[in-house]
Amino acid sequence: MLFLSRHKRIYFFFSFLLFVSFFALFFLFPFFASTSNAQTASPEIILTWKTDGYVPAEYRGRILPSSDVLISAAVELLQDGSFIDLSGASISWLVNRRVLSSGVGLQTFSFTPEPFTSSSRFNVTARIQYPHGVVREQTVVIPNMTPETIIDTPYRDGAFNAETLFMRALSFYYPFNRFGQIQYSWTIDARGQKEEIHDGALTLTIPRVDPGERISVSLISLIQSNPPSYSKDSLYLRYQP
Repeated sequence: MLFLSRHKRIYFFFSFLLFVSFFALFFLFPFFASTSNAQTASPEIILTWKTDGYVPAEYRGRILPSSDVLISAAVELLQDGSFIDLSGASISWLVNRRVLSSGVGLQTFSFTPEPFTSSSRFNVTARIQYPHGVVREQTVVIPNMTPETIIDTPYRDGAFNAETLFMRALSFYYPFNRFGQIQYSWTIDARGQKEEIHDGALTLTIPRVDPGERISVSLISLIQSNPPSYSKDSLYLRYQP
């Protein structure tokens, strides 16, 4: 009986040990594994940019640059939910693989894209080098837009049925500080009679026209620069009583 009792104790001991091992393997190991992975996760480079180009107030898209518009970029390094101090890191800024600026702790950078006007986009790269030699970099692609002005009109499909028409010019991607320098020129051709108006908005009283007759409207926007920056747009309106 003593031998049997001792045998049972050994049996229960090893059963308990097996249960603890099973629990650790299937429940605790994934936790420690995930914690270990989180601690060794690679830093993430966060590269952001903005531009001071002009767009209409109702525009809801991202403001994109043109060749005369200042672009500003900033870089941060994130690891385990916290930003890493880059004050001692050497940071270089490249545009289309060309180094434009570099320095210790240089986390912000601004440039005007004029030297790259032949490119349809700007590849802006932030390259971070730690004191111990490790290099990390991130690139963001920024499209190079052409400033443009379009005719905005409330007449769906170009059809109108009133004697007084209203249209306005909407300009995009011009330098914000030069928006006031844009010159607008409208040309209206109704029944062969042409009229020129110089303003950003147009209120037009048209002559009597027949149903289905068309009126031609064209617009040119211009900024006097070297070379001049201009944009064209045109449309046809049709009288539909």
